[in-house]
Amino acid sequence: MKKSELKKINFTKLYSDFMDNMKGYIEKENTRKSFYASLYIIYLAKKNEINLEKLFKCYAFDPETNTERKGINKILDKLIYIYRKSNVFTNELEILEDIKSLFESNNFNKEINTKLSSQIIHLTEEDIKQILVENTLEIMSYSIKDNDASSKEIIELVNHCLNIKEEDDVLDLCSGNGDFLASLVNKNIKLSGVEINRDNVLISKIRLSILNDDNIEIINADALTYKFTREYNKIFCEFPLGLRVNEFILNQMGKDLFYTWNKPGITADWMFINKIVTILKNEGKAVIIVPDGPLFKSMDANYRRDLLVSRVVQDIIKLPSGTIPNINISANLMILSNYNEKKEIKFIDASQEYIENKTGKKQLNVKAIIDLIDGKNNDEGKVKIKKYSEICMTQDVLLTVSSYLKRKQPNYINPHLLKEYIIDKYRGYQLTSNEQAEITDKNGNYELLTISDMDDGRINDNLLKISDNKNKYDRYLLKNGDVVISARGTKIKVAVAEIKNRNIIPNGNLLVLRLDTEKLNPYYLQAYLNSENGQLSLKQIQTGAIIMSINPSRIEQIKVSMVDKETQDVFVEKYKRRLMELYLAQEHVRKVKYQIDNFFTNEIEENEDNG
Repeated sequence: MKKSELKKINFTKLYSDFMDNMKGYIEKENTRKSFYASLYIIYLAKKNEINLEKLFKCYAFDPETNTERKGINKILDKLIYIYRKSNVFTNELEILEDIKSLFESNNFNKEINTKLSSQIIHLTEEDIKQILVENTLEIMSYSIKDNDASSKEIIELVNHCLNIKEEDDVLDLCSGNGDFLASLVNKNIKLSGVEINRDNVLISKIRLSILNDDNIEIINADALTYKFTREYNKIFCEFPLGLRVNEFILNQMGKDLFYTWNKPGITADWMFINKIVTILKNEGKAVIIVPDGPLFKSMDANYRRDLLVSRVVQDIIKLPSGTIPNINISANLMILSNYNEKKEIKFIDASQEYIENKTGKKQLNVKAIIDLIDGKNNDEGKVKIKKYSEICMTQDVLLTVSSYLKRKQPNYINPHLLKEYIIDKYRGYQLTSNEQAEITDKNGNYELLTISDMDDGRINDNLLKISDNKNKYDRYLLKNGDVVISARGTKIKVAVAEIKNRNIIPNGNLLVLRLDTEKLNPYYLQAYLNSENGQLSLKQIQTGAIIMSINPSRIEQIKVSMVDKETQDVFVEKYKRRLMELYLAQEHVRKVKYQIDNFFTNEIEENEDNG
């Protein structure tokens, strides 16, 4: 195929046709790796000058498996025979053996239809190389429109931060499909990857084999429990989010880690960091993609302090949200360096350093971020250097970029801590979906309040009815004047409960504050918390890597702009009138909308019926 025609290959259509051909024959999750395997077989067959058209039409009976070998399987058999006959163990033979095992475990013995097989066997080696190596992300996402560019840009940024040179010993911990390693081949660098997912391992091996780099090792193992026999001077890690480490994993990890972090329940984030520091050579460097949580959670303060005491943290770079594929949360690059003699950290706010592509997806502005890293842009609003000693003097030892760079702060008038006015606080009852289904009753004696039942400072009148004959929900009952706050989600809702004769139970996604109303009017607090300054105050105490949440213990620590009680009450009367105006206006809009939706029926259809 000519080079000019190479770009015209519709990679995703080829994959789509392959999926359709295999539908109902092999499991969908196995189709992707079978596609990679099939193209790799064609690639090696062309390298070995095998007559594909003849073999594709050839059938043979395999006495070992008692099955008829067809098409792709027949070519696979031929290749394994060739490589075994050479009596030289190669990566190609190892991969072919893995593919044979894959095909046999999936009973992959279907003949690919004539049109598709013709398409595949006429691809050139360069065609296949482009599909499997350069367009992997498009195949993975099954859409060219997906945010594949961001991953390439992350890799470009990581490579700049690591400053990888010839003779470096590089490790990709949690190497996935081999994207990072593929960017470094043919550079006289020793490359290693550790990946727990067998499918990803096979795909990585196929891609890297095609790139003809024999200086690569892909290990199929758990990155946390794998026993490394050597150290590395350059490490990249994008670990999976949301993992927890149990006692079994801790025991499997062994006792030879750099830090003695072995408490059950510790997040896997910190164990990955521990593992990396342990296997990082002196004067080595590592780049880790981390969520916000480990950088600010109070329970992790001692881990952060340990990092600073051992002088390994060099930079923290805040990335724009949505620029890492499949991770739609705020993330950071943590750069570790053994040892940081300056005993300081450079905090870089790159959260706005992105451009939007034609589909509206965010893409990292790599050059702008590199300028911030290299000191070519010293914007004080985006770059801040802090001494370890200054950070360690604080209680929480925060490592979030926003803790040290300019950001919008609440403007307080006579600020007071909210805890001065709280009599009681609690989180609502956490119902499971099964439990909720069991107790739902249209004639129930209780009502269940959820986040979706709160709008514009009001609690809706029509709540889900539930039954409780054992009074086990009574301690969660709302009282008049309780302030209800949504504890989960990006948008924080606040409302004051007006109970009258209702029995309302808030669910576990809501926080309830019971105030000393002699000092603080609940509606005054509602108005403040719903204001711009109040929302900023609440967002400062949100935690969570994937779902933002508010812990009841932290809400006491926010500050509130206070005025005397008499001024509060006068303000509240005006505020409640405005709330009523809003409610009446919304009711009017609902009525008019209903009339518009039914206007044709009322004016035309009914007149026709009456006529």
